[in-house]
Amino acid sequence: MTAEIPESEVVLGETLLRLVARISARFIVGLPLCRDDEWLRISTTVGMNVFTQVLVVRLLPSILQPLRPLVVRCLPMWYRLRENLETAYRLLESTLVESRTAEKSIQSADEGEATPLVHWMSNNGRNDVESELVNVARRQIFLGLGSIHTTASAANHAIHDLCAHPELIDPLREELEEVIKSEGGLTKVALTKLWKLDSFLSESQRVNPPFLTFFEPASFHRLAMEPITLSDGTHLPKNTFIAIPSASILYDPAIVPDPYTFDAFRNYRKRQEPGESHRHQYAMVDKDHMHFGHGKHACPGRALAANELKLILSKFLLGFEIKYPEGKGRPKNLMINEFVIGDMFAKVMIRKRKKVSLSS
Repeated sequence: MTAEIPESEVVLGETLLRLVARISARFIVGLPLCRDDEWLRISTTVGMNVFTQVLVVRLLPSILQPLRPLVVRCLPMWYRLRENLETAYRLLESTLVESRTAEKSIQSADEGEATPLVHWMSNNGRNDVESELVNVARRQIFLGLGSIHTTASAANHAIHDLCAHPELIDPLREELEEVIKSEGGLTKVALTKLWKLDSFLSESQRVNPPFLTFFEPASFHRLAMEPITLSDGTHLPKNTFIAIPSASILYDPAIVPDPYTFDAFRNYRKRQEPGESHRHQYAMVDKDHMHFGHGKHACPGRALAANELKLILSKFLLGFEIKYPEGKGRPKNLMINEFVIGDMFAKVMIRKRKKVSLSS
């Protein structure tokens, strides 16, 4: 590290959560709201309020499950969530009214500006209920459930993996500098050429999966609507839930050689084989890679998340030196039911580099 520039100790998880919240808000609600402290507060806390309620309700014995609506209303998180939604509507109301009266989305498109998602949703509702301002405002908050915490968690894991494997920093930086030089910046096309970074993110996700099984609303799970017998003779009675052990699949030696070794460029080497250059990418799904789901219900925002992560990692790699504090190492992940959560309060040492190759 460069001695002249002081280094700082930062809480990585909290920093990344706020950063990803701003990035997501930039395309969801646009300027200036994406930089509003109150909007960032509710967009980062609504996820915790929702998931905490889910975990508490799961603790109820089956005989009390019919009382879930009443139990939820006794939880402080329920009232916090209502406050989140009311605040979201208050902050967005003037923006939504302006969008409709001035047809801002059309004007922005004509001027070549990026149109925030909220304007598109406000002006393109299929019926009066979808177009109602309060419902449009609420949907922007719930979009954060799928675009903020999961992406921030993935970035948190990735940077911790960089700190734990500092030998990866130089080859990733070299690739970034080469691509930026050839493409004239970190364009959308340039992001597709970061094969080593994409492979590193894939390996980080494999070792630190978001879920042990895919049993989430937007993921690969199924409910047997009627009795069914599978091709191998397994019989599933009606109302049987099926989930896929996505994490275990990628620890199977028959699928991933030497699965307990962190091999950052595993997929990079696979893509260099004949006919494989367009496969083995972070945002791709198949029967062996289900962290983003599978089939028509696969995560629709996975390509966006991949680009966000590449941009975040690029800024860190080219703009900063980062390491663990003296005597510290990679923190252990926390397991809550099927959820795998990185330590959001672990600290890292960070210092700005003298030479930064990434502009703007």
